[in-house]
Amino acid sequence: MNPVKPTILMPVQFFPPGVKAGGPVRSHLGMVQKLSPYYHFKVVTLNNDYGVREPYADTLPDQWQQRYGADVYYMSRERYSWRELRKVVSSTRHDLVYLGSFFDRVFSVPISFFRRFGWIPRKNVVLSPRGEFGKLLKQRWHKRLFLFLAQIQGVYRDIHWHATNETEREEIELFLKRFRIDRHPRIAVASNIRPSLETRERRSSPKRPGTLRLVFLARIHPKKQVDYALERLRTL
Repeated sequence: MNPVKPTILMPVQFFPPGVKAGGPVRSHLGMVQKLSPYYHFKVVTLNNDYGVREPYADTLPDQWQQRYGADVYYMSRERYSWRELRKVVSSTRHDLVYLGSFFDRVFSVPISFFRRFGWIPRKNVVLSPRGEFGKLLKQRWHKRLFLFLAQIQGVYRDIHWHATNETEREEIELFLKRFRIDRHPRIAVASNIRPSLETRERRSSPKRPGTLRLVFLARIHPKKQVDYALERLRTL
């Protein structure tokens, strides 16, 4: 008899077939694919891609369905509300909640406050800010107000934090202590899991002597150190 796998509830704004939100979508899909032999994933997500109002063409909105090795609930724009989100979370059996953002007002923020005030089952939570704490001293006034409310209510004091590398672990620890969110954070470091991709024929062009062609697929940000890489390449 196979043992019952623990259930992880993963409320994230964007999930496949969406692609426009970039790295987090791939990371969440990779986590589901690689860990599904050990955990049962239930994903609650929006029924549209990032920056797109039209719903996905091949999903069933507002109902559970098997997709990508998980049970997925694609919530429509017409149905979404904090009340509806609370209803879906409360009625879904789970053992742990995984949040893929700290400042996400669609899922992460309301679920964190629901849990704090006992409006949903008080399960263990793992939160992965995924680089959101890098701009430590550049938070706008509405984010500072949110941080103040989270601090005085103790919303995040008993959760676990996920960093994707040692640098992010330091950023999380500094941020949480700076804004008094969690003075003794429990932070685990685990790198992102890449999703399995279909095998495709790779085409390559011949290498020209004395030339180097590179492609940078990421947002332009100081922490990416693109300028430093370009300067170093000039010396080669």
